[in-house]
Amino acid sequence: MIECLKQENWLSVVYNGASCSEIHRLQNPVAMPWGSVVRIEPYHLEVDMIKPRSEKC
Repeated sequence: MIECLKQENWLSVVYNGASCSEIHRLQNPVAMPWGSVVRIEPYHLEVDMIKPRSEKC
């Protein structure tokens, strides 16, 4: 069913949802080269370790 609606199907990806949200919309996500996820490992890292202070909102 989803493959029939290729151009009408969108996937919204949100980064930093709790602060400076970045929203990316992807049309026809079925055509993307998806890989299977066998296991998800949770990691936690302070934002200061990734983004310099000047880039924060």
